[in-house]
Amino acid sequence: MSETRTEAQAKNLEDQIALLHKELEIKQKALEEQKETLHPKELLRQVVGEKIEAAKSVSGVPPTPLPPQPPKKREEDEWKLQAPLYQAKPSYELETLAPALAPFQKKLEEQTLEETIGEVIKTGNHALLDAFHDWLVEKSYTHLVETGKLERVE
Repeated sequence: MSETRTEAQAKNLEDQIALLHKELEIKQKALEEQKETLHPKELLRQVVGEKIEAAKSVSGVPPTPLPPQPPKKREEDEWKLQAPLYQAKPSYELETLAPALAPFQKKLEEQTLEETIGEVIKTGNHALLDAFHDWLVEKSYTHLVETGKLERVE
């Protein structure tokens, strides 16, 4: 029996993060071939964003236009986050969004990422979709670092 799961078979969050990791590795290799670098978390943010945009096109919601931005070469020091004067909570932890986001977080244990994204899109709540995106990137990045599949880069 094969260990590789398809998107339709990925019925829990760990399996779905593993699929995101495979896509992340493909993007990393493509950037390396172009002699470009991008922070792994930013690359993961792009992978999740592409999943969301693909789900929007399937659901009939027009994709969000993004201005083309070639990846910049970054020095390690540029990857370090500057401490803001005010540290706001991530959007997925806000009291106004966290309760609305919780059911979708739980659904990822029962259905595919694409199905869950589609349901978030159907709410029509752009802030909720943004919070889901942020939460999924953070959850995936943390899981990949904790399992040793990515190195934490500060």
